[in-house]
Amino acid sequence: MISRAILYNLPSPSYCVTEPGAGSDVSGVKTTCVLKGDNWVINGSKAWITGGGYAKWFFVLARSDPDPKAPAGKAFTAFIVDGDSKGISRGKKELNVGQRCSDTRTITFEDVQVPKENVLGAPGGGFKVAMGAFDSIQICVGKKNIFCANC
Repeated sequence: MISRAILYNLPSPSYCVTEPGAGSDVSGVKTTCVLKGDNWVINGSKAWITGGGYAKWFFVLARSDPDPKAPAGKAFTAFIVDGDSKGISRGKKELNVGQRCSDTRTITFEDVQVPKENVLGAPGGGFKVAMGAFDSIQICVGKKNIFCANC
């Protein structure tokens, strides 16, 4: 089956949540975002980003509440970030043991300006959005694993 993204030439996304110190513990995300005028400014690095070398846009989770004790449900904001935005650096491709065709990289955001209309959900509500997206992604991972097992 050909994916819709390939069939319709839709831009490919990457899910930018994991960080060196926040892999499975999403509440440990350190990437920050600050609202300045009509734009959010994002700073930080995301690790192990699948498709990071060619993604046209990124789903990014960043800490919008600087208080490290703020509850996760109110501390993060989720964004859609254009992959061509100024300040995005794509690290070198990781050498994966089992999935060499996976373009996995570190993505760094340095003073990346994102229009406030690119917020997913509400400011401070990004943790719930990220967990919902994560649940949806796991279905795709499961399908991929079944496909690979049948090859």
